[in-house]
Amino acid sequence: MKRLGFVSVFVLVGLILGVGVVFAQDVPPTDLNVLGSVDPISVWGDIEFEQLVDLIVEEKLSIKESQDIYEELSEEQILRVGELLGERVGLSADEVRKDLILSRSRMIHSIDDSIEGAVDPCSRASSYLWGCYPCERSDLMARPVHVWYHIEDATECGSSDPDWLFKFGLDYGGDADSLRWRTANTQVQWAIQLAYGSNLNSFNYSFNTADRAYLVVGETCVALGGGVSNFDQDLILGQYP
Repeated sequence: MKRLGFVSVFVLVGLILGVGVVFAQDVPPTDLNVLGSVDPISVWGDIEFEQLVDLIVEEKLSIKESQDIYEELSEEQILRVGELLGERVGLSADEVRKDLILSRSRMIHSIDDSIEGAVDPCSRASSYLWGCYPCERSDLMARPVHVWYHIEDATECGSSDPDWLFKFGLDYGGDADSLRWRTANTQVQWAIQLAYGSNLNSFNYSFNTADRAYLVVGETCVALGGGVSNFDQDLILGQYP
């Protein structure tokens, strides 16, 4: 009896471990699990995207989950998420699509120019101390600061459309390439991802000292992010350490 008991326990433990392995294999990745979906993101439709937008506006996604999902989206899916998020904040889906196509096109050209070493025309303007540098997102950041104040209806960095300018007071040694942004607000994160990927335009005026910097965010992006108050509270600028 003792021998049988020992064997039974051994078998039972084996079965439990085996089932655990099966369960572990069946658990979908986090970015799928948050929607309760086991389908790959490539086949998601409006049902999943509506659920995704629910989680965005309710702040129920982490920044990491948001980044992981975004990285898996096709360009057309990105535009669709933007349309649905736009409808939630009272924007026309057609206008959001048009604005996102334009902003994302500018983003790609800006990144290509910086890689190729080309000089953006606005960086030579006398009004800039330095201008139109792509500012990347980073979780690693030294001396992070929140928005000092914002300016409405400005046109900077070659934009002909009204933008919001967010001013920061930060001692970055005048090294524009070292600047990084981040946010802990899911909706702000998604708005910036949808409009610009992971890069925002940054600049400083020539009449400022080197401890000032601005980030440029278009009106549509700010609206998708829940309004200017969200950006004032949750957009952060710092230096890559």
